[in-house]
Amino acid sequence: MNLIKEIKRVIGIPLNYYKNNNNFKSLTTNIIWLLFDSFFRLGTTAILFIFLARYLGPKDFGIFNYSLAYISLFGIIASLGLDSIVVRELVNQPEKKSIILGSSFLIKLIFGIIAMFLSISFIFILNSGDQDYNTRVLIVILSIGLIFRPFEVIDYFFLSEVSSKYSIIGKNISTIISNGLKLYIVFTSKSLIALGLITTIEFALIGISLIIAFKFQSERITKWKYDGIIAKKLIKDSWPLVLASFGGILYSRTDQVIIGKMMNDYSVGIYSAAVRISEIWYFVPTIIIQAMLPAIVQTKKYDERTYTNRMSLIYELMIILSIVACLIITLSSDSIILFLFGKEFIQASPILTINVWCGIFVALGVSSSAYLVAENFPIISFLRTIVAGIVNVILNIIFIPFWGVKGSAIASLIAFSLTIIILIFPKQTREHGILIINSFQFRQIIFYIRH
Repeated sequence: MNLIKEIKRVIGIPLNYYKNNNNFKSLTTNIIWLLFDSFFRLGTTAILFIFLARYLGPKDFGIFNYSLAYISLFGIIASLGLDSIVVRELVNQPEKKSIILGSSFLIKLIFGIIAMFLSISFIFILNSGDQDYNTRVLIVILSIGLIFRPFEVIDYFFLSEVSSKYSIIGKNISTIISNGLKLYIVFTSKSLIALGLITTIEFALIGISLIIAFKFQSERITKWKYDGIIAKKLIKDSWPLVLASFGGILYSRTDQVIIGKMMNDYSVGIYSAAVRISEIWYFVPTIIIQAMLPAIVQTKKYDERTYTNRMSLIYELMIILSIVACLIITLSSDSIILFLFGKEFIQASPILTINVWCGIFVALGVSSSAYLVAENFPIISFLRTIVAGIVNVILNIIFIPFWGVKGSAIASLIAFSLTIIILIFPKQTREHGILIINSFQFRQIIFYIRH
């Protein structure tokens, strides 16, 4: 069938691109390691959260997830969106490696300390007696972990060198140790404070493992230097990414914080269980598009029409993949919740049947991000994220009093859909936005089936 041939051709694009690249072996090896890292972290995190939910119960599980969601808001300040910027600079100016790493480390350290103090300050200023003491202590402990984020610059170095093997091994060993300790705590004391301490220690262990991996490559942190000019450039280049990250957090994590403020910890726990299941397959479209991105950019250079047709086919395939995944989860939501979390979380089932459909727009959002990168539209990329995030917050505040946690799920679904609809409004992306919406008609797939 022509459809099968075209799908094979589209899937073969990244492989042909990498084969024609002189660094094919190192590129493919690095991709395999990154894929392993994604699968391993997804698997271990999913298993951990299932045990946490079962043994902590909805209320304590809700407190833990509320605290993590709260910290993620300030994690944006600590990370400062420097990851891709630092990688880019290390690739473009390898001779300035020590200066770039030293400057980015100091920037992240300063902003990590600021984020830690802001996080601690806000939890005491904004919560005048409505949050229990243990929750505040847990957030304070988790906030300390923000000051270990600067060591992430070592990971950026390995990414720029297309050699993530050693950093991935070190980080995953730290994760195994941390998750093992967390499970021990859950099975014995069920102490949220102890879980918070281990989570913070995990960040420290990851930092130590990255230092060891860096040293294993015959590199030395003592050689790092700070340069004010480079530091200013890094901060200047990173601000759009900071705003985009903030928008992403607004429509993916603030719902849990708002539920915690407007309802209770039990509701956060129920909602978090549904969200964790909804997100379990999101890595699939992400990995597919990350692998195909260089080839998508290359296709645009030599044939605009082929590029457009293949992007349309990618969108249609993503929609079909998403619908299949969403239908399976929707039709078996009760069984999934009972099997993974137990009867205490059965109220998460109707939330799951709503929230899981965000997956369609997540897949299309990841795919359209490849288009925005290829077309060099970073401003539009972060604007759509910010708008969707703000809308999500507003809709949560409006819907929760009427429909409870279901209202939050509905708000998220609308916000995720906006990340696609927004592309229709800017003149530069209007045509492509319409192309994405028309993908729901499956014209490319129908064409290849008929011909």
